[in-house]
Amino acid sequence: MRKIILLMFLTSCTTTHKINESIKDLDTLQTWVNDDYHRGDVPYGPANNYYIILESIINDLNNLKNDKQKH
Repeated sequence: MRKIILLMFLTSCTTTHKINESIKDLDTLQTWVNDDYHRGDVPYGPANNYYIILESIINDLNNLKNDKQKH
């Protein structure tokens, strides 16, 4: 699943600006997952899995952004 989400974002991330927008969107998703967990709408296990996946993708996008800035 992580690869599918990453591919969706990478295919639309051609500029640093778009990468930043994608990171912002993923941060929003993390907030939603956290809110849903604290309201009791999502159990700990699935919420934690989604949060870890989103965090990993955000890190990958930050690495991609840093690589683009170096070139």
